[in-house]
Amino acid sequence: MDNAAEKFLTNKNDVIDGTVFEAIRSLIQDGDNVEWNMQIIGEVTDTIESMLIERGFETCHPWYDEDENICYKVDRCVYCKVVNCDV
Repeated sequence: MDNAAEKFLTNKNDVIDGTVFEAIRSLIQDGDNVEWNMQIIGEVTDTIESMLIERGFETCHPWYDEDENICYKVDRCVYCKVVNCDV
């Protein structure tokens, strides 16, 4: 994976994960004591994204596959229709 692709993937997912974590903390009674848990963050992210897609919103949640393709680099991407996404 090239440096620009790695940077895009890292930056975008850091924003998504951090934002979802803050939302989780805000919903829990003692949110200041909640520990970072990627399993929970991932499940909440998937739920939010599914709900948005069902309501007609286009989302951008980049990933890379075993061939190190990032969503915006391959035709099969369901997230991004812009060739040069920028965070």
